[in-house]
Amino acid sequence: MSVSFFRCWLFLLFVGNWTITNGADNIAAVSAPVSVAQGSTVSIEVSYLASTDRDILIIFQRNSSPWTKFGEERITVSAGSSALLIPVNVNANTPIASEAYKFSVNIVPETFGDWNNRLDEKIQDVVSCFQASDGGPDDSEEV
Repeated sequence: MSVSFFRCWLFLLFVGNWTITNGADNIAAVSAPVSVAQGSTVSIEVSYLASTDRDILIIFQRNSSPWTKFGEERITVSAGSSALLIPVNVNANTPIASEAYKFSVNIVPETFGDWNNRLDEKIQDVVSCFQASDGGPDDSEEV
């Protein structure tokens, strides 16, 4: 009977430790625009919780195959929790399309982590891309 008790105790210890160490890194919330202009820089608001120093990886990409990336930003964050505004540059050659893109916000291991090593992910999908304004005199006119 003592062997069964020991095995149960060991199992519970393992599960408890796994839950604490693996459940402590997450993206709590994301706020991203639903439309972007070609060649612009947009701010993504990210709230996170990290058990140790981690990286936040934001990818702006097509929301379907072939999942082409048109913007990416990676920053290192400290252990703890915080809310940040992270700028992401949108490629000037991003094809104009309605509701064809997404922002993928990931918390990954620092320095070597990528999307494949993500600890948590939040997605803002149904993002549109429109043509950048040329900044000409007609841009300020009211219609």
